[in-house]
Amino acid sequence: MIKHIVDFKYHELFENKKTLEEHLESLCRSRYSEDRVTSLYQELKHNRQDNYFTMREYFQAITSIVSQLSIAKQCSKNEKNNRIEEVFYSGLNRTTDTELAKLRVQGMNDVLSRVSSTIDILHRGALEKVRKQTVSNLTNQNHKNMYCTICRKNTHNIDVCF
Repeated sequence: MIKHIVDFKYHELFENKKTLEEHLESLCRSRYSEDRVTSLYQELKHNRQDNYFTMREYFQAITSIVSQLSIAKQCSKNEKNNRIEEVFYSGLNRTTDTELAKLRVQGMNDVLSRVSSTIDILHRGALEKVRKQTVSNLTNQNHKNMYCTICRKNTHNIDVCF
């Protein structure tokens, strides 16, 4: 009889103990409820490249949403990366998708590096063009003070401009 009582008490004690995995699961369930997961899926569904100014912003938004979903659904790292890539390609606009197909770009990292290098080239070219156009030669070219189209002054010093 004593053995039965002792076994019963130990059984109750060990039954209430949870493993680390069970604690993590309960924490995930409380942090990411079904409503939250559904809203994250809706956010992914309506997430498009056109909603963002740069490709990096688009990629970071997708990464943050998919990271939250992977925690809630307890996905592996490979599943998470595959999901990010799938959502990334599905959200591209048609022009970008066509241009990337022409370039035969493979992999998301290659896409991001090509786009960022193209943006850098365009940015540098635009800066050079603006520098050439802002100071026009309305006064004598030997003088440092010329008319600036940005400041709209005749006494603008081109050493200070840009």
